[in-house]
Amino acid sequence: MVGFCLSTVLQKKLQALSAGRVQSVVLKLIVERELAIRNHEKKKEYIVCGICLVEQEKITLKQVKSTGELIVYPEIPAAEKITTKLGLDFQLVTKKKEDKIILPKSPLTTSLLLSEAKSQLGFSIAQTTRLAQKLYEGIRLISSEKQEIKTSLTKEEHQLYQLVFHHTLTSFMAPARIKKITYHFLNNGYYFSTNERISNFLGFLAVDPPIYLLHYRIKTQAKLIDISLLSAEKIEIQEYLENKPVRYNEGSLVQELERLGIGRPSTYNTFGRKIQSRKYAELNPRGQFVPTPLGFTVNT
Repeated sequence: MVGFCLSTVLQKKLQALSAGRVQSVVLKLIVERELAIRNHEKKKEYIVCGICLVEQEKITLKQVKSTGELIVYPEIPAAEKITTKLGLDFQLVTKKKEDKIILPKSPLTTSLLLSEAKSQLGFSIAQTTRLAQKLYEGIRLISSEKQEIKTSLTKEEHQLYQLVFHHTLTSFMAPARIKKITYHFLNNGYYFSTNERISNFLGFLAVDPPIYLLHYRIKTQAKLIDISLLSAEKIEIQEYLENKPVRYNEGSLVQELERLGIGRPSTYNTFGRKIQSRKYAELNPRGQFVPTPLGFTVNT
């Protein structure tokens, strides 16, 4: 009711086209995320890192307290003061091993399929919806490697089919078991830390090891287990990005709408196009929604 009433006001006062119920929430989410990003830019934080190269693999050591907590600096000068006291050699002082499990993903829902197709394949919501409908109408779920499947589908259809097949298969499989090894180093009295995640049992990761091992940052063997001294290529200051808000893309926005219990699958296919056609938001080169001045005004 609010959306419909608001639409009339927008059309008269701002020449905006509409403020439908779902669109109003979508725009609100996009604007609030943009404001959070701008606010974060005003209070950037920084960490001190040692950049090492071990068997052609980049290893980043991050400065921590003696208790293992990451040290974050509110300003670059404070971090620079520490870098002047550091050398390039890092001496191993402790290593701790922990057994962990990684649970397989839950079966696909509509929103999860749209999100996964966006993040893994780069498909838009409209594209995924169209392809999924075609697959639903004509194909039963069998191995994605069978020749009859490959030859009967287009490249895009097969990509989406393979995503659904792998996701469905992994949801029935055993969890993966890994060993997390945390290493602590000393450099002129300052502590630094890094970790490795080593596979003990692939479990559901065995469905597609090259993809899943990379996604979960898991190695098949430890690179640092026998190393007592690391020599860094350089010491550098990096922006601390752990808590930095990220703009929504179509996939992440759909997941947020479902989490909030707003909208339904039929509306997921249209909200992105509508808020763009009405000039409330634009997509940046990374496929993320950025509100326009009109979008900010409509949301006020």
